[in-house]
Amino acid sequence: MNDSLVSYTYTMDSLHHSLTFTLRNDTVPKDSFFYAFEGNNHEWMELRSRGADSLYVRLHKLDLQNFPLVKRGYHWINEYPLNR
Repeated sequence: MNDSLVSYTYTMDSLHHSLTFTLRNDTVPKDSFFYAFEGNNHEWMELRSRGADSLYVRLHKLDLQNFPLVKRGYHWINEYPLNR
């Protein structure tokens, strides 16, 4: 938590549904994510780090057509501001 940046590379294995992250200048894998899909709009991920901790994440897919920039289009000049 010191505002420094750390670069990672990743390897994706779609057969085993896993992502493995490695520090850019290292060859030892740091963390592994395992993912699975639930239905059409849900995905969950499990993070297993080297320690005993685990993290479970559930994602919900959003429809891209509902984002404001796509819905109303991009305008260089707005006659009226978009105040949400």
